[in-house]
Amino acid sequence: MSVILKIKQSSLEVENNLKRATILIRVKAFIVDMFMIMMPILYIMTYYILPGAKEFQENDLAKFISALIYGVILIVFWMKSGQTPGYRAYNIKVVDIDNSNISLLKAITKYIVFIFSGATIILLFVPLAQKIISHYLISYQKQKLSIYNSLGSGP
Repeated sequence: MSVILKIKQSSLEVENNLKRATILIRVKAFIVDMFMIMMPILYIMTYYILPGAKEFQENDLAKFISALIYGVILIVFWMKSGQTPGYRAYNIKVVDIDNSNISLLKAITKYIVFIFSGATIILLFVPLAQKIISHYLISYQKQKLSIYNSLGSGP
């Protein structure tokens, strides 16, 4: 089973009729999530927990904790409703192959691979990276899944 991002056509539509979300819509939802979830975490970490921006920039532990908190929040959203605030704004839902919410293990795997692919950019945007491991992703390339949506589950 795989993790799939699907887009709802209308709120009344049956979930079996969901379509795959495009990369542009996912990027827009990601930007909304960064402003609604990550920015408040960074602000609190920078100005309430640490004395200021300079200390935050020099403190790797604070950055790691911020990313960890962000990850926990995303994982909870993905498991409970399949939607973060950004996903909800663009009618995107993370579902498993059978249209159910994803499991804890899949949500954690999705976030870890998301962080890795975001850090390297290559795995998120370049199709060549998917071709390198095409024996694993051959069925997912046709479905237009990004690497972090297809890893963590077998073909």
